[in-house]
Amino acid sequence: MVADPGGIGEMVGGALGGMLGGGGSMAFPITPQEAEQYGKLLRFSSDQIDAAKTLLDGYLAAFKTKADEVKAKSTAIREEAKENDDNGAFKKLAPLMKDLQEERTKGETAYLADFKSVATPDQMARWEKVEMYRRRGKGLRGGGRHDQLHGRGARGRAC
Repeated sequence: MVADPGGIGEMVGGALGGMLGGGGSMAFPITPQEAEQYGKLLRFSSDQIDAAKTLLDGYLAAFKTKADEVKAKSTAIREEAKENDDNGAFKKLAPLMKDLQEERTKGETAYLADFKSVATPDQMARWEKVEMYRRRGKGLRGGGRHDQLHGRGARGRAC
């Protein structure tokens, strides 16, 4: 909570800043760097990597549009909450965040399907390497990074 007498509006604004600000859980789940790494794992040619990045650019633009819409709506909710000191603002935010999360998941699924369409059958035989890379990355984002950087596995044992 904010010690400032701004009330609920300040609190809602701070929460939204973390969710919609510079990324975090509300950013598109695949970065251009990750797409390039997936291509390297599948031994894509430079043309295939470029095609995968071009596809990703479209998904990133569409998701940014949706995220910007949610940010604008949430700003309006924050302002309303600030003016009225309205605790009900949080209830209005939940459907917005859920909708954006669903859009994120649909976009990720669709992009991966398109990404796979760029691969040859021989390259797709290596898809398990991409899946392992993705699982490892999610584990690191989920808090395992510190332990792995300091030589500890998931259960605190030395690696």
